[in-house]
Amino acid sequence: MSYDGDVKGTNKVVNTPCVTGLKWHLLEAGHHFQAASASSTFKVWGITVASGPVDSQVECEMPPQLLAEIILCRHLEINSIAKASNTIYVLITVLTQGSLHSAARALCTSAGAEEQEDVAAVKHYRDSKSFRRRVDGRVLLHGKESDTWMEAKLDGYVEGSLLLRGQDGLVYYLVSEDLKQIDLSNDQLVGQLFGEGSWEKLMQPLYTQLAGGELKHVRMTPQQFRSIFTVLREAPPPAQA
Repeated sequence: MSYDGDVKGTNKVVNTPCVTGLKWHLLEAGHHFQAASASSTFKVWGITVASGPVDSQVECEMPPQLLAEIILCRHLEINSIAKASNTIYVLITVLTQGSLHSAARALCTSAGAEEQEDVAAVKHYRDSKSFRRRVDGRVLLHGKESDTWMEAKLDGYVEGSLLLRGQDGLVYYLVSEDLKQIDLSNDQLVGQLFGEGSWEKLMQPLYTQLAGGELKHVRMTPQQFRSIFTVLREAPPPAQA
């Protein structure tokens, strides 16, 4: 089984039918998963897993399929999921004490060249399509004409709208039918949409109008840009005659 729901709300625990799996694109998107039991504390950040007692902590690079293997082997159960902002908390029950600790160590030790090649292949694909993904899931697009990196996020109100923040803090936007009903957690989709670099020609500066009527290019700090839900509004319908 896999978790396909959309968990909303702050600090609200939502029960799910999922006991042996999780929707893995959440890990691939680099979301932060934190889980705890009475005897151990486990932390997953992107594909980094830390588990075991505090005095004997294991930290290792673990692709989502390895974490899936641990869960499917029933070393733990997922009881509930909650989301607060961009942080997802997973409450678990350890079925066999210490087994997750040893399984994580064994699986990561035996990952071998194939898993390393997978990581290299992901990096190669992102480089070839001129984008990066941070551990928290943020997407950065490289402008081929400007030779700069811009952080990208979908506007939460106007469907099909993308917001972009340059390294100087200036904010831009673009609107495209291709951006409707998508998310940016899928590398293949990001590569297809932005890999050719044509997005640079489509983006427009985002302006705000000051009290005196003057237009000013919007500038944001990284924290402001990441916390906003929307800065756009759809055009009002034409006035009735």
